[in-house]
Amino acid sequence: MPAVDTATLGNGLQIAVVSVDGPPVVAVQVWYHVGSKDDPRDRRGLARLFEYLMFQGSEHVRPGGHGDLIGALGGFVNGHVDEDASHFGETLPVSDLDTALKLEADRMRGLVLRDVNVQATRQLAAEQAKNESATPVAAGMAHLLSIAFPTAGYAWNPSGVASDIDSITLDDVKKLYDAYYQPNNALLVVVGKTTLADVKAAADRAFGQLPRAETPKRAEAEHDQSGSRREVLEAGPVGLALFGFHIPPARDPDFYPVQLAAMMLGVGDDARLKKRLHTKDAKTGELLAVDGGIDLHVHENPGLLVLVGAYREPSHGQAVEDAMTDEIKRLGTSGPDEAELHRVKRQVESGFVFSLEHTDGFAETVGRAWITTGDATSWQHDADKFEKVTAGDVERVVKQYMNADRATLVVVPPKGP
Repeated sequence: MPAVDTATLGNGLQIAVVSVDGPPVVAVQVWYHVGSKDDPRDRRGLARLFEYLMFQGSEHVRPGGHGDLIGALGGFVNGHVDEDASHFGETLPVSDLDTALKLEADRMRGLVLRDVNVQATRQLAAEQAKNESATPVAAGMAHLLSIAFPTAGYAWNPSGVASDIDSITLDDVKKLYDAYYQPNNALLVVVGKTTLADVKAAADRAFGQLPRAETPKRAEAEHDQSGSRREVLEAGPVGLALFGFHIPPARDPDFYPVQLAAMMLGVGDDARLKKRLHTKDAKTGELLAVDGGIDLHVHENPGLLVLVGAYREPSHGQAVEDAMTDEIKRLGTSGPDEAELHRVKRQVESGFVFSLEHTDGFAETVGRAWITTGDATSWQHDADKFEKVTAGDVERVVKQYMNADRATLVVVPPKGP
């Protein structure tokens, strides 16, 4: 594993550098510890607006100028906001590292927020939120999140809700910006052909004069769920059974066997749910369901494992639910065999290797570790922790976290042929 060298500026800005002996290129990313879970409950979608606003001009850069300048240097920009984090950056020649850091510092505290920009961004974001919630699966998933997280900010997608977005004001935007876009709430990640000494010196020049702010408020975690929840929605073009189970946060040791258990149930053609739901009815010869899979919501606070079964025939609904429940129970009763455990460990390993292939993906791995565990180096131990998971560990966490008595189930019946 390559080393992750870290430092902290006097104003609280944290730095993580991974020196890679390759082409003279660096990926520069600034991670802010704020995401959609920090949205006010009547302003769902507020944090996501910054995916657009961060490129709309700052104190010394005209609107759109950030991307234009990086492009002229032969690089490209990126930005993304999810439930836990907001990160922005660029990949460019290492000779232009100073320029990249000056641009990032300028918009960290010098972002120009105008009402006209907020209005235009609001319209774009509201349209995106409508489009993302238009499919049956998205609508069912959104409802599942809303009842699985009655108090926490994971109850909505990062894209937010169109009606809330329409109500966002310039003042709302400024409050979030001033609370969270601060040096002591950020991590600067640089991956490429450079050193910690060079990055720290450049960061001092760019960010060193920015003052430390008050520690921002953190969103609360969801309370433990007691009892099961089940809701049936209006019929849609495809039948859906969505089982949600609360899982531990990414920093919890149980996260590792939970992820392997989830993959056994729903990732790949050999997954248990896919095989079980693709069985044919003995009398009609029809498939029980058209597909099955998982959606794993891993967060810094307790998240959610969602098991999905999709079917066409209204008469198959109960059988699909029973089959999914039975597969979970079987895994929690007898656990996986060695071949199954080996298969999912290799899947995790290959995904981990692919994530480090490019400097920008490498930087995202470092930044994500800082957000979810508080330690930018924690990802270095993930492969070993996955490898140490036993069949008994998998069996235990399935019993503990995927208990039918604490499941949240949302059913979307199919309209039928």
